[in-house]
Amino acid sequence: MRAIELIGVSGLLLVSGCKEALCLFPPASNTALCAITEGECFRGPIQNDEFIVKVVDEETQEPIVGAVGSHEKGCLYCAGHNSYYWGGITDENGEMRIKVPSGERDVMGLHTFQNGYLYGRAKCDATEHNRANIPMRKNPDSDKPVVSNAATTTTSVRAGEQFTLRLDLQEARGAKNSDETLWVQPETGKTGRLKPTAGEPPDPPAEYPNGEYTDVITAPSAPGTYRYVVHATAHNCVTSDRAEVTLTVNP
Repeated sequence: MRAIELIGVSGLLLVSGCKEALCLFPPASNTALCAITEGECFRGPIQNDEFIVKVVDEETQEPIVGAVGSHEKGCLYCAGHNSYYWGGITDENGEMRIKVPSGERDVMGLHTFQNGYLYGRAKCDATEHNRANIPMRKNPDSDKPVVSNAATTTTSVRAGEQFTLRLDLQEARGAKNSDETLWVQPETGKTGRLKPTAGEPPDPPAEYPNGEYTDVITAPSAPGTYRYVVHATAHNCVTSDRAEVTLTVNP
């Protein structure tokens, strides 16, 4: 596993290997929070189009149950922000199994979230790798972004119908919001990004505003009850507590 390096730059700290403009903080802030350890990728036979992500506590190496993953196709921190394709949630073994069809296997940017932990990440080539191990570091700071009033425009929709997921976001005291305000639908393995209704800021730098965030989503094709899990991430890799919204899909 490759630890990310901290470098001093003109009174600020830049975390080498982190997203451009994502990890710049005043020295007085809790800069060590962004010294996350990058996950490791492993080669092996690909079975049932699955890519397996195991999420563990960095200190104890115990599996983290219920961690959420939101994964990009083509890169880690893709330009344009519209590359989030696959998502999932870890089981009792700390594993999530992501279905990636053979024709769509590419470089994957893996992002993981769990209450009480810093954000986790890895970059793997899914044409060669079949699994990844992502350690997550506990967050010693209680100050974090706050997601509130998460809801859908309607509590029930028809299969395949579009609806809007929305929430309000308030930045943490010591760090601005990043662009990673993401939703995951674990049952279908889908994911996406919520955007500020005030408009996207210049990128870089990517300092995202407080206020309302939304995304227009197509409902699953099969009737049933589905949950949408949301996390937001600050520039210092601290994540909000999760919010969940339930949607009923009718025939």
